[in-house]
Amino acid sequence: MRGSGQQGPLRLQISGSLENLYQVVAQETVVTPAGRLTAYRLETSLATRLKASAGPIQIPFNFESRGTSWYAEGVGLVKSIQKTRNGESITELVALRK
Repeated sequence: MRGSGQQGPLRLQISGSLENLYQVVAQETVVTPAGRLTAYRLETSLATRLKASAGPIQIPFNFESRGTSWYAEGVGLVKSIQKTRNGESITELVALRK
């Protein structure tokens, strides 16, 4: 990817790559505050490799995360766990109205 941006008087040129891998690995029962649901488990891997240049200055932005998400048919995302070097983020379905 390539692009440009501006922060105040500083003009940046940005280039790099994004790599996303999604793989369905199982169908299983997942428990959320909304109840027990049969869902597909997806394993995800995301890698961002960007470089911002402002004149002679180059700033790298490298980020990786791994996660697991569960999607139920007719519902959508019911639970997600994302892990990065800074910790873990959990999202869960809390209510379901039919």
